[in-house]
Amino acid sequence: MNLGIWFALHTVFRRTTAVSWGWLHADIPEITTFDPFAGVLVLFALMAMFVLRRGMAWTLAATASIGAAWTLAVR
Repeated sequence: MNLGIWFALHTVFRRTTAVSWGWLHADIPEITTFDPFAGVLVLFALMAMFVLRRGMAWTLAATASIGAAWTLAVR
């Protein structure tokens, strides 16, 4: 779960700030660096898995394909 949260934060937000409270370390996202396209992909993935009951492999393939197409179209 820790790795999933880490990847989500670093995908949806372009910049995070490392914060430490004694033995506890966390990355706090900078809200102004929110990536709207990544946010839409997250919502699509959640809907695919929990509403449409698609599997992990299908969801990963679909979101990776959409993300790659978007990246190629924008650049």
